[in-house]
Amino acid sequence: MTGTSSASLRGPDVECLAVLDLSRQLHAEIWLRSLETIEAFCKDVTKKLPDHELELLWLDSATYFDHDDDHGPAARDELIAGVAQEIYGKVLEMANDEELKFDPDEEHQPSTE
Repeated sequence: MTGTSSASLRGPDVECLAVLDLSRQLHAEIWLRSLETIEAFCKDVTKKLPDHELELLWLDSATYFDHDDDHGPAARDELIAGVAQEIYGKVLEMANDEELKFDPDEEHQPSTE
């Protein structure tokens, strides 16, 4: 509909655009909720780690290099946040590299029959 003004749209066209817009909004909302769920899962798993494992994993996190040793050792909450963020980043990286079973940009999906 390139070059078509919204004033020239009528009835079904306006309804179709409204449904498409709602679909995009819902897709974005689902995507955000998915990311929040993955992040919460990573944090929950990290909280269950024993201190010695948490400290070891933290040494390889970005927050380790940002920590100011002048204020003493990192608190458990700082360790959890740093390690959880590293795990979250790895999960997203792996998901990004995962090969899709279909091309979401194609209009019609191939039949699985």
